[in-house]
Amino acid sequence: MAPLTSIRTENGKLEIVNQLLLPHTTEFLEIKTVEEAHDAIKTMKIRGAPAIASLASLWLSYHLTESLEASPIPAYLSSTEALKAHVEGILAFLYTARPTAVNLGAATRRLQNTLTASLAAKSDLLAIAKAIIAEGKLIADEDVGRNKEMSKWGAEWLLERVGAENAASGLNVMTVCNTGSLATSVREPLQYYLLTALELQTLQIPSVMLCDTMVGSLLQHHNIHAIEACLVRGALYPGTGNPTDEQAVVLITPRGLDGIYNPSFDVTPAELITAIVTEKGVAVRKDGEKTFDLSGIV
Repeated sequence: MAPLTSIRTENGKLEIVNQLLLPHTTEFLEIKTVEEAHDAIKTMKIRGAPAIASLASLWLSYHLTESLEASPIPAYLSSTEALKAHVEGILAFLYTARPTAVNLGAATRRLQNTLTASLAAKSDLLAIAKAIIAEGKLIADEDVGRNKEMSKWGAEWLLERVGAENAASGLNVMTVCNTGSLATSVREPLQYYLLTALELQTLQIPSVMLCDTMVGSLLQHHNIHAIEACLVRGALYPGTGNPTDEQAVVLITPRGLDGIYNPSFDVTPAELITAIVTEKGVAVRKDGEKTFDLSGIV
């Protein structure tokens, strides 16, 4: 079975898997406009801080690539001043889709810095556009690279801990959003803290997290759409044989119910976590301590 990717860049298209429909339906959405990119991030059709940043960066790259090939040339390519205003408007708009996402903010600032540096160097319009295109693709490529490094470090740590023979019997790893203490989106099928981390501690099973080192100093809590706490999605039984027809959405709360609390994050205390695997190495919490010493890997 081929691995499922969250973003596809094939045949001149930019597509994302609609994570709102997983796991019962796999649907790829083509992202053509900045409004579609913004909506995908805001409504969590795409989720995970790195993937959010990659989508925003890649969309700008694809947009400018198409613009350079367009005939007639768009007005925002008529001068460096027009291009500057156009790109800055896009970056500001994309940032509003999820201002609490650390990676998205970092990506938009990198792209802004690329624009600013190119203008300061008095580059011509084509060179400026190509520099932004290259930087947008690089941001996404770097995320792929970090994931590969996390996989390498994680695999090595697990093999060292449990041995190759036990590892061959099957191991599960959960990826998370990392900000301060570890947090996972409560849109996941299981809230990690309430169900998984506490259960693993009871069973004395190590809890291992994978997350890159692009972290923020403060986790900003905010509420998300209440309707998501009122619905249950699932596959129909018996199925029709058509994957697109096999998802039902059922309202499980009374209509008109007010005051629903639906926080965006579920924070897991660090003392419930055994090890944190990053793209730079593995941090292990020492026995008796409630925090991690990350100084050796960041």
